Amino acid sequence: MNKKIMIGTIAVIAALGGTGAAVAAESHASYIGKEKAKAAALQAVPSKVTEIELDNERNVAIYEIDVQKNDAKRTEFEIKINAATGSVLSVKEDDDDDRKPVTAKGSTTTASKSSESKEAVNAGLTAEQAKKLALKQVQGEAVKTEVEWDDGIKEYEVTVRTGKGMVEVTIAAADGRLISIDYDEDDDDEDEDEDDNREDDRENE
Repeated sequence: MNKKIMIGTIAVIAALGGTGAAVAAESHASYIGKEKAKAAALQAVPSKVTEIELDNERNVAIYEIDVQKNDAKRTEFEIKINAATGSVLSVKEDDDDDRKPVTAKGSTTTASKSSESKEAVNAGLTAEQAKKLALKQVQGEAVKTEVEWDDGIKEYEVTVRTGKGMVEVTIAAADGRLISIDYDEDDDDEDEDEDDNREDDRENE
């Protein structure tokens, strides 16, 4: 009797395991696959893929891809691709805090050193030049350019309107280096929803 119960239990567990595997396989079948994800990443940043992994971020399956450019600095970027649609979610330079000013003792500089750093890069790119560099990375219309400071480093944050939504491109003011690209494909939809809601409110009044 006990043997029958054990055999039945094992059969149920095996069946459930098979179902879980089938569900996992089904969900993965809807993904674009690593090769297409790599192609999308290399289109965003011409480079060499060094690592790729499937991850989950805010309940969205993504491919997280590390790439390295063939430049003098061997600049590395982390690119996130939507696993279902293949759209580029973000492009960020993976600098491991290399951009932080450091003293001879290895500690970060003081506030006075930070202000000196700001003065040193003021002679870098203009906002207009940063906008042109941003538009080389993302095709669209530059609607806003802002100056940001990150650890004493001057950056330009250029907002570009594209056919798929708003994109924020961050450019280093000192040398025109691309720092990051953030895609927000929902902005246009949200704006349209807000407009529709305003029209409905007017009609109700």
